[in-house]
Amino acid sequence: MIPNTNEIARQTLIALKERKLKPTPENYTEIFEELSLKYGITSSNKAKLDKYKTLLLPIYQQE
Repeated sequence: MIPNTNEIARQTLIALKERKLKPTPENYTEIFEELSLKYGITSSNKAKLDKYKTLLLPIYQQE
């Protein structure tokens, strides 16, 4: 059964905790995309985030 978005979000938070990652937008997006692809759901959120990140000044791109 394909989980809904809320279930993937819950699994994402669990994975962040298990991997001892900070819940930053980048980490959350990366894990969420990974889990979504596992269930055959594609999202362009990571691509959008990367696009906007390139618009930032270089000193802010690493935050």
